Amino acid sequence: MTEKNYDTFNDTEKKNLQKEIDDEKKKAERLRLTNSGYYIGSKVFILVISLATTVCSIIATQATEPLKTNFTVLSAILAAAVTAYSGFAFTDFDFGKRLQIYRKKRDSLINLHHELRFFSPEKKDFLRRYNLVLSWGDHTPLDVTNNGLEPVQQHDD
Repeated sequence: MTEKNYDTFNDTEKKNLQKEIDDEKKKAERLRLTNSGYYIGSKVFILVISLATTVCSIIATQATEPLKTNFTVLSAILAAAVTAYSGFAFTDFDFGKRLQIYRKKRDSLINLHHELRFFSPEKKDFLRRYNLVLSWGDHTPLDVTNNGLEPVQQHDD
């Protein structure tokens, strides 16, 4: 029987890499929380502007000239603003997708940290997977796979 011969991390390398992974995990968590705030804030902003549009429309139906015209125009402007902002917030910026990507990145980093802590992974393969996870960011597709990583285990927020 032949033994599998592969290069593993020594204790110093493990310690340094664990610290680096912890720093990256904290960064991913910070970005996840930031995007979560933007995501919720965007929805609240759209709700407030939509309510303002509704109020302006109601006032416009009850008001007399020139207030009727002013509230009708304001209602139209607010409705257009909601549409434009929604388009940017949920397509171009897509904070919900970013929040999920950074959650996936954080969870993958936690898994890699545990692997490094409790096992003796092969250096080349581990660093390949670690660099892959580090490459995930704002423009990473939501359906990103781990390309060789075990399935991403969700961790409590």
